[in-house]
Amino acid sequence: MIVRFYQILKLKPSEPMGRNASKQVLTQPSKYNKDKRRKKQNLKHRVTLGSMRGMPIVTVKITGRQQLLAAIQEANKQLEAATESVLDGTAGNVEADAKDNSPVRTGRLRNSIAIKKSKLRREIGTDVPYSGFVELGTYKQKAQPYLFPASEKNRPGFIRDIKAIKV
Repeated sequence: MIVRFYQILKLKPSEPMGRNASKQVLTQPSKYNKDKRRKKQNLKHRVTLGSMRGMPIVTVKITGRQQLLAAIQEANKQLEAATESVLDGTAGNVEADAKDNSPVRTGRLRNSIAIKKSKLRREIGTDVPYSGFVELGTYKQKAQPYLFPASEKNRPGFIRDIKAIKV
């Protein structure tokens, strides 16, 4: 469907709007209209300018956009650096607590606990195949959790440190 507007409403900022601001009219010739009553008149479309009648149009000009964007980018870098620092500290604490809590028979499980780092993310875990059986237990073996208690122990400090970040 093609819509063609033959006249475009143009308002200049210097024009006083007054009480009839919401009644500005955009007109379009009615040569395609077959109704006899409307052939004599132009088809009218109402355009509302502002949310209330008589409200003036407010124009806002923003200067210093580049400085604002630079300041936002700088604050974002500082926030990421502070968050990375908190993540590193908390991940180190969780890793140390998990190593302290892990059961030791051969030491393989304890030595395999490590931190995997990526941007704004830390994963503490192990690649030993039986680690899940030790953490969660089986129907023959009682659970000996070491990783979940370490993360829960450090959760309040992590939340406190994240909330304390000021940029």
